[in-house]
Amino acid sequence: IGVDRSRNLALEGPNAALGLLPHAAVAAQLLVDGRPAQPRCDGRFGAPLPLHTCSGLPVHVAGRFELSKPNRALELSTSDDNADERRRVEWNRALMANVVSAYCSLLKALPKLLGAAAADPAAPLAMYSYWPLSSAVAIEELTPLLLEPLFAG
Repeated sequence: IGVDRSRNLALEGPNAALGLLPHAAVAAQLLVDGRPAQPRCDGRFGAPLPLHTCSGLPVHVAGRFELSKPNRALELSTSDDNADERRRVEWNRALMANVVSAYCSLLKALPKLLGAAAADPAAPLAMYSYWPLSSAVAIEELTPLLLEPLFAG
């Protein structure tokens, strides 16, 4: 919960009044019947209910994102001068730092989590299938917000 900018934004007066919560997580199916699962690269966003937005990541991303109304779209960029839209975009972009943190935690834990399937020769290879591929990312803004920090850390 709350790393860096998202925590600070959540504590600011107008955002605190909205009840913004700097929380994000990733989810992945690791095992099926005790064997490494084959991850799919059609991860979805949730806020907290599932969104129609596909991330292209091998994990699902859940977070307390601020969505546009009425179409419940995840906004990561804006060209509008609307203050409310700029606030939503700033919040969503800051919350991506929480996603990076959660994703890094998952990747670091994979050897232990897949250790139960260590006897399976596919286990070591399965760990690498949870890493994101820039070619599979469905939202252009995810590259600077998620992939670059993930690979830099």
